[in-house]
Amino acid sequence: MNEKEKKNEKDIRLFLFIFFIQSAVGHSVLAIYFFTQQLTVLAVINIFDVLFFLIAIMINKSVRIRFISYLFALKIVHFSFISTILMGLNINTQWLLLMAMFLITLHLDFTRMQRIIIFASLPLIMNIQLIIPKIFPPPFYIERDFFLSFFYANIIVFSFSIGGLMKYILGNKITASFEKDVAEYKQIANIDPLTKLNNRRYAEGFFEKLDGMSCLLGLMDIDSFKAVNDTYGHDIGDIVLIHVADVLRNTTRQTDLVCRWGGEEFLVGFPECSPEDGLKILETIRKEVEDRIIDTEKGRIKITLTLGASIFSGGSVKDTLEICDELLYDGKKAGKNIVMSKFENPLLPLKNDRN
Repeated sequence: MNEKEKKNEKDIRLFLFIFFIQSAVGHSVLAIYFFTQQLTVLAVINIFDVLFFLIAIMINKSVRIRFISYLFALKIVHFSFISTILMGLNINTQWLLLMAMFLITLHLDFTRMQRIIIFASLPLIMNIQLIIPKIFPPPFYIERDFFLSFFYANIIVFSFSIGGLMKYILGNKITASFEKDVAEYKQIANIDPLTKLNNRRYAEGFFEKLDGMSCLLGLMDIDSFKAVNDTYGHDIGDIVLIHVADVLRNTTRQTDLVCRWGGEEFLVGFPECSPEDGLKILETIRKEVEDRIIDTEKGRIKITLTLGASIFSGGSVKDTLEICDELLYDGKKAGKNIVMSKFENPLLPLKNDRN
């Protein structure tokens, strides 16, 4: 069950809880009234109804939501029929069927045919109720004024309950929808549409969250990418960019920064990573790109990367990126397809094995 389904179920259970409370109170009032009128049979029936709703309150959270709402709906239909048979039409309990219909239609996953059957059955059931008292006269006579007052009081309480709950649920749905839209817009704003990697905007947020942690940064550029575009066209160039993005995804962790920095440049960041481990990962990326062949409709293409690496450990990220960019440029001058690095404790550039 996803988050949306869980939220919908929670809202329906809240509806049912309110209905159970209201019904238990209402039947308690009826039981007292019938005892005062010496209508013991009706009083006992309502006592059992009170027990039913108290049990329903206790099991509301533990049983399947569809089961408990259908059970309640059937109980309302049962009460409406029994009341009409025993006390006649003047008490107006036939209109409680509308409440039962409302409870059933809380579930929105019905097929069109099921909806037609449900709504078509309502007038049929109500007509049956209208006919029964004419064939079988009710054995009990109840003062109409009392039951009308009781009925209208229930309708008023029910209406206020529904109004408050609808305001609560619609407010929650609007808030949830707004938050979802904001999250989606943020995601769209942080994702490069071509490679589906994070973009520069996301990287800036990533740097802000480092909060004093060191992070090894690797800036890389596809070698001779302009020649690829000029020779094969920009569509093939896009395929090459996606290919590099796939390599980066497959060779880094979810906690690492992986983004398209701009054009044919990519940036990776490894928080709390030693120079040795970071350089091994960068060398793996370089070697993986070098070894792969990209099959396109215009032929097979091989590409290489040049990378510059340094560690950000506070201060200005911009300064660290400038160091990476200078190292990348040095790598281009050194023959391309190489990882160049510079750390606080100087290390020799990690050169690829060209043999």
